Amino acid sequence: LMMISVDRYVFIKYPLRYVTIMTDKVNMAMIAIIWVLAVFTTVPFEVSGLSSRGVNMDGGIVGTNCALVWDAWFAIYITVAGYVIPFSVIIYTYTAILIATWRQIRKVRQVMHPMPP
Repeated sequence: LMMISVDRYVFIKYPLRYVTIMTDKVNMAMIAIIWVLAVFTTVPFEVSGLSSRGVNMDGGIVGTNCALVWDAWFAIYITVAGYVIPFSVIIYTYTAILIATWRQIRKVRQVMHPMPP
């Protein structure tokens, strides 16, 4: 969703240059960024203790249980990478699109209904 909002932002903000800005190379880079972000927000589950082994009173390993251990850094990382950054980008781009739309509506109204001299 974040990259779609960036694409729409470029289209609205730079309509005549959109085709030269959003080339296949840029689109492929955006897709690569999405995959990298997806990997970096899911891989830490494995390294932070999603799968941990249970230990009985004798010190022997009982088996694997699925217990998610939330370290503070990991919770902050997931919150920022998975929610704060994408939400901020989406809010910024759609706010800019809304402002550009309001400005265009104002210009059209001035042309359609000019002020009397």
